[in-house]
Amino acid sequence: MFYIGICDDEDFYRNDIKSKCEKYCKEIGIECTCLLFASAKQVMEYKGEKMLLLFLDIEMPGMSGVELLQKLESGKKVWRVVFATSHEESKIETVSIRTLGFEGKPAPYQNIGKYIEIAIKESGENVNVLIKVCGEEKIFALDDLDFAEAEGNYSTLVMGEKRILTDESLKEVEKKMFMTNVLRCHKSYLVNLGRIEEIVGDVITMNNGCKIPIGRTFKKKIMEDRKKFLVNLAMGRT
Repeated sequence: MFYIGICDDEDFYRNDIKSKCEKYCKEIGIECTCLLFASAKQVMEYKGEKMLLLFLDIEMPGMSGVELLQKLESGKKVWRVVFATSHEESKIETVSIRTLGFEGKPAPYQNIGKYIEIAIKESGENVNVLIKVCGEEKIFALDDLDFAEAEGNYSTLVMGEKRILTDESLKEVEKKMFMTNVLRCHKSYLVNLGRIEEIVGDVITMNNGCKIPIGRTFKKKIMEDRKKFLVNLAMGRT
């Protein structure tokens, strides 16, 4: 579950970003909750879960978005911020390690999706996805997944000793793993980089002992992404 904050003193823009965030998250199979704030003060008073992303208006009555950003630098309320502004001169003073970008109003749908993707990738937090099983959408934590295997027009999720047959094809499941550490290594398999024990030749050994083949066309990418994953893990970023 990810939490996305939207802080703007105008109802129209809050609801516009909310609908676009919810639509995009549903499209890629990610569970999210949008939190609406009408002022910077409301964000400061928020005591709930950490927000993956905060869409923040710069020009607001009382505390501005710029002032709020300065206060958020030392806190743990927000992972990344995207500013909504039509004032070019405000962009320079709002740049910080938490700033992903700047958007006009209303923000385009594709840009909203882009920022969500980046924030998810950078956060390295566990992701929950919705996958249909026996006609019902079930929530699965990707950290629990070892690998997924094609079963004709369906696919099986393997989590330790558990095997769960889904109603979705491997291609459909792969789409929901977008921007995560679950990657295709073979036409019939997806693997979780965090669950790989070792790679020897064209065979991946998972932590649960299962052996997964590597397809020739996927080998270069899986080796490169595995290396990046291990580097990020050593740096505490995954």
